[in-house]
Amino acid sequence: MNIADILSRGCTPQQMLNSKWWEGPSWLKENPESWPVSDIICQPNEVDIEKRKSKLVNMNLTEDTHPWYAERVSDYDKMIRVFAWILRFVKNGKVVNGKCKDSELSQSEIAYSEKKLILLVQSYYLSDAKSSNFTETFLDNGGILRVKTKIINRNDDRSFLYPILLPEKCEFTKLLIRTVHRKNCHAGIQMMQCLLRERYWIIRARKAIKNVLYNCVICKRFKIKSMSSEPTPLPPDRVTDCAPFESVGIDLAGHCF
Repeated sequence: MNIADILSRGCTPQQMLNSKWWEGPSWLKENPESWPVSDIICQPNEVDIEKRKSKLVNMNLTEDTHPWYAERVSDYDKMIRVFAWILRFVKNGKVVNGKCKDSELSQSEIAYSEKKLILLVQSYYLSDAKSSNFTETFLDNGGILRVKTKIINRNDDRSFLYPILLPEKCEFTKLLIRTVHRKNCHAGIQMMQCLLRERYWIIRARKAIKNVLYNCVICKRFKIKSMSSEPTPLPPDRVTDCAPFESVGIDLAGHCF
């Protein structure tokens, strides 16, 4: 009784003219009280068979969500400065005339902010590193976890002899690698390891650096290969020996020898 079935299921032009497409079903001309009533029959089992199978996804985002100090920040230096403003606000206790105490951050405040962030990251991700299983690590006077290297007898900077221990899967570490990578003209993995090793000791550093560099859009843009095509051979008229003006081409612009 559905008139739309004629087109959806296909028909010839003659069948289309002889059908009730132009008038509709016969009961439509009668009173609404005499229209046929049909109950809706639903068969959920048959509907479930035709459903597209979908995989269950774990929605536990506790490990993938960014920490509060790294939210809406895509640069390491910006994260340090934002955290320094927070520390200054907490220290002052109030805002005077809509601004903090001073208009610019001092170098000591930025260094103090970086130190506090490192302590926060180590306390959250490297709490087990303070146990006896990590005999090569120790806490310095500021409470930062450092690594004892084999070159402690060298006459060099203390941060190079005792680098700061950082976790691998951490947004703080990713922002640090990304910023060092950008400041050093998108250096490779080996150079990035040497640059970061001067101050930090990242757990599985090569893997962490590789993951960050793999997602660098600028590096992908310059490493992509340009499109090329195989050279085609010249036509016979251009490679066959002939006398002068024996082979001549003419186009709309005039003679072409």
